[in-house]
Amino acid sequence: MSCRLASQLDPFSPEFRSDPYAAYEELRGLGPFVWLEQHGIWCVHHYDTCMKVLSDYAVFSNAGGGGIKNYFQEKPWRSPSIILEVDPPDHTRTRTVMNRVLSPRILEGLREGGEGVAGAMVAEARAKARIEAVEDLSRRFPLRVFPDNVGLAEDDRHKLLTYGARSSVPSGPRATGIAPSWPKTPMCPRGSRPCASATTCRRTASER
Repeated sequence: MSCRLASQLDPFSPEFRSDPYAAYEELRGLGPFVWLEQHGIWCVHHYDTCMKVLSDYAVFSNAGGGGIKNYFQEKPWRSPSIILEVDPPDHTRTRTVMNRVLSPRILEGLREGGEGVAGAMVAEARAKARIEAVEDLSRRFPLRVFPDNVGLAEDDRHKLLTYGARSSVPSGPRATGIAPSWPKTPMCPRGSRPCASATTCRRTASER
């Protein structure tokens, strides 16, 4: 008979995501680590325990993957991240290079340009009687500022949406049995499901 602390909570379910705070409290009350029966994974949620897991790579390796799939037991559908899914010394080498281009000083130098783009987009949206919030603001801004700063060609920028969805969404249980090309539609900003159209995410200027 197992003596481990277990829970039937599913952190990937719509019910959990819609109001996670009661579930967080339940998990904290159970103990510093809990076995999630729904997915066969351990969950840590106390600050001290999380810090231990995140800092002791010799015991808690990142090379096993950033999602619920264990790369030590099954082959990943894509190459592991060179920064998030590796341990030192590989991680140290890549992180050193990343720090050179993403240091606070470098990012501060990009602030003015980003704020200028954001201000122009907001002003343009405010001048309209009706806006498509996703298309006009939340999707448009990162597809403009980030590619500008890394030199991505105009024709390729829309691919960032698919790449982001393919890289992050399969970290959860929906990755089971999917092809590497999934999803082919942009991800809805209100959840983890593919969104065939963003037209439902509208708001009028008069509602602001």
